[in-house]
Amino acid sequence: MVKHKIIHEAGVSLGLTFRPNEETVMGMKEGFPTQVLIRKKGNNEVLSGVVRYDDKSMDQVLKDSLAAMPELAQAGVKKKALEISDGMLIFNATRGITGFPKADDFARKMELLVGTMKNIVSAPGLKCRKCGWTTVDQPVLINGLVDRACPGCIEKLDAETREQQASYEALPMNIPLAILVAAVLCIVGAVVYGGIIIATNRMYWVIAIGIGILIGKGAGKAARRLGWEVQVLSGLFTIISVLLGLLFYAGYGLHAHALKQGLTVNWTFFLKNTVGIFVLMKSNALFSLGGGLVGAYYATRYTRKPKIEMKVER
Repeated sequence: MVKHKIIHEAGVSLGLTFRPNEETVMGMKEGFPTQVLIRKKGNNEVLSGVVRYDDKSMDQVLKDSLAAMPELAQAGVKKKALEISDGMLIFNATRGITGFPKADDFARKMELLVGTMKNIVSAPGLKCRKCGWTTVDQPVLINGLVDRACPGCIEKLDAETREQQASYEALPMNIPLAILVAAVLCIVGAVVYGGIIIATNRMYWVIAIGIGILIGKGAGKAARRLGWEVQVLSGLFTIISVLLGLLFYAGYGLHAHALKQGLTVNWTFFLKNTVGIFVLMKSNALFSLGGGLVGAYYATRYTRKPKIEMKVER
């Protein structure tokens, strides 16, 4: 409800229509298709104002012009808060400890940006962005972002999307290479995890997460086509990597102790009793297993099958 409220209030201030189902407001502002929504940007949640001008050739001109205007900085519009690319400007207000900025303050900055933009780039109006000729009666949401498209272009976009999905599904999945890459990265991750425990005498889940990301990206790239098969193997190798790293740590400690006593380690016996070693290291093993499971989650995130779709909302 809080999200709905700030979006709704910003929309009222900007004269845009609130769309409860999509949790956004959109409409035309000075001839520019404009939208306000809340979205994820990295690990942050941001209140974003989107303004389309369509002419990609003007991206750098607009960026340089806005950066040279002291009145924007004085109004609190920071350069790092602006994304300008592909004929679209996005103004981001990051959610802080006290929440999002006030809706009227955000709307005021959006008004300033749109008012400034109209002196730099031409407003595209309600012409279809694809064909450039057909005038549409209102902006639409295409995959969640404000746009304009005539019925004919929407059909073409839908057909292109289906073709892209079919082409992706037709790609061969190279599981053997994915397993090989995941196994190599598993060993690398185990050495890193075990080495850090040896160096610091502490275990860190963030290392397990990094291992998961590394294996997920590597296995996914090797497989060429992503899917549940690559998710399973990348997640499994991540867990193995973390536990193997803990086993390396145990072996290092045993070897160091044996050297002090003038003894040697029977490594065959050591490996045969891996389960017993983990039982003896119960708390460390459980902690590492937990880290491995978290790392596996991140590995599967990077190996999900991409969802190629086009969603149009009027």
